[in-house]
Amino acid sequence: MEWNTIGSIVAMVAHSKWDIFHLDVITTFLNGDLKEKVFMMQLERFFITGQETKMCQLTKILYGLKQVPKGLI
Repeated sequence: MEWNTIGSIVAMVAHSKWDIFHLDVITTFLNGDLKEKVFMMQLERFFITGQETKMCQLTKILYGLKQVPKGLI
């Protein structure tokens, strides 16, 4: 969406004295707490020599996590 379009919408809302709400859908699941144990493999560029097979336990939800915890949808 272009800035001109956003400006026009905000001006119309202000002129009409409407309420405006913002919903950031892209970051809906970012920084949410995990209740289940979820592990992921280390990214290749972050391997520590001699510890390549270790896994990371997530404490926060990652964007794009395929197993969204129950109750968050």
